[in-house]
Amino acid sequence: MHNKFFFVIIFLLSSAYLFSESEGSSPEKIKKELLSDITAVSDQEKKNRYLTIAELNQISGNLNEAAEYFEKASLTVKGHKDFEALYKSAVLNTEMAFYRKAETQVRVVITFTEDDFLSLKSKTLSAKLKYLQDEFEESYLILSNVITAKTLPSETILFLKEFYDARHNDMSLPGFEKVISENEKILSAQAGIDKMITPESLFNNFIEVTDSNSEDVKDVKTITEAKTEDEKEAHAQFFQIGSFTVKDNSEKLLKSLKKSGFDAIIKEKDVNDKKYFSVVVPIDEDTDVQDIFVRLKDAGYEGYLVYQ
Repeated sequence: MHNKFFFVIIFLLSSAYLFSESEGSSPEKIKKELLSDITAVSDQEKKNRYLTIAELNQISGNLNEAAEYFEKASLTVKGHKDFEALYKSAVLNTEMAFYRKAETQVRVVITFTEDDFLSLKSKTLSAKLKYLQDEFEESYLILSNVITAKTLPSETILFLKEFYDARHNDMSLPGFEKVISENEKILSAQAGIDKMITPESLFNNFIEVTDSNSEDVKDVKTITEAKTEDEKEAHAQFFQIGSFTVKDNSEKLLKSLKKSGFDAIIKEKDVNDKKYFSVVVPIDEDTDVQDIFVRLKDAGYEGYLVYQ
C-alpha cells in the first residue's frame, strides 16, 4: 500500500488502448493489474480502480463491461453508495437498450440520492427510457414534473427539446416551449445528452496503480511515445459534441460549430432500428487534442472523445 500512488493519467490509458497490438499495453492487461490485489485494498481504493476500469472500457467501446464496473463502483464503499456511478451505468444500459436494467438503476438513484441535480438528471433519464419504449404519456408526465425545478441540467433541456420536436404535433405540451426558449444558449452550445467520459477526465483524472516501477506503466509509456504513423491512421478519433434523433437539431448544431471555426461533420448511425445524427469534430494524427478541447470549451461547447 505504501508504495502505491497516483501517477498515470487516464488519457495515457486511452492511448494504450489505441496501440493495444502490443501485449504489454492492452486494456485487459491493465485491468488485470488493477484487479491483481483487489481484495487487499481499502474499499475507497477498490472503488477508484473499478471506476478506472469502467472508464477504460467505455473509451475502448466495451459498454457492457463499462456499465458493469460503474455499478460495482457504486456499491463498493459500505454505507456510502456512489449514485453518480450508478447513474452512469444506467446511461450506458440505456444506450445498449437494456431498458429494464436501466430503469431499475434509475429508480434507486431517484429514491435514495440526496443530490438534487443528480435526481433531476436521473428523472430525465427515466423520461427518456419511457420515450424510447413509446410510452410518450408517461415520459411527458415525468418531464412536466422535472421542468418545475428552478435550475435544470443540460441533459434535461436537450431531451426536452428532442421530445418537443418529435411530439408537439401529436400532444399538448404546455410549458415546454417556454423552457426551451429560456434555455436557447444551452441548446446552441449543445453539450450532448449522455455525457460520460469528458475531456476533463481524459486530461485531469488520475488512477491508482501499483508500484511506479510496474512493467505495465513502462509499457504504456513506451508504446505511447513510439507510436507509428500507420497506427495513428488506423485509429482515427473525434470529439462528439452532440447526438440527436431529429436531423434538423444536428444541422443547427453543425452550423453553430462551423460558425465558431470548427470543421464539424454529421455522422449517421442506426442503433436498435433508430437513426441517430451525431455532430463530431474529427481529429487526425497531427491534431493537438488538448488544444481542440480548450478551444471547444472557450467557445462554449463540451463533448467527449470517441475512438474508432
